Amino acid sequence: MRLLHSGLLLAAALPLLAAEPLAVKPGLWETTTEIVTSGIPALPALPPGTLDNLPPEQRAKAEAAMKMLGSGGQPQTTVARSCVTAKDIEEGVFKAARDSQNQQCQFDVVSATPKRQEMKMTCPSQAGAEGRMVLNVIDSSNIQATMDAKIQAVTMNMKMKGRWLAAACSAADER
Repeated sequence: MRLLHSGLLLAAALPLLAAEPLAVKPGLWETTTEIVTSGIPALPALPPGTLDNLPPEQRAKAEAAMKMLGSGGQPQTTVARSCVTAKDIEEGVFKAARDSQNQQCQFDVVSATPKRQEMKMTCPSQAGAEGRMVLNVIDSSNIQATMDAKIQAVTMNMKMKGRWLAAACSAADER
């Protein structure tokens, strides 16, 4: 389940694979994502010290995933920055994100224009997860997206806003 959540967040934060590239600028982008998850049974508490031996970055990711899973239907918001190149826009960064996850999900383009793209996702390896994502380009510097996904009895609804920050990306700008 944690892999599905992280994969969906990554996929949502980047332009979609499509026949026509999105009409957005390359460069540094910031995305704000709000996710509401429901249908998750209460999680048992971890034994004390379980996360103590993890490197700080892994511990932070594990704690964030547990927070999201245990949110009880409350919105969880994350803000991330990523560098999107002209090649990424042309080839579809979503494809690169999907390929890097080894989740064996299938992504089918329902419709695609430079201003609006819709995809259907199915992930047999993730207990039959399926979902639908729609991304709208407001202008070349602003995008909005929604995603609804379901895995067994669990549903996830996501709203995302992205805004272009700068033409140049530097490691210090990404978080």
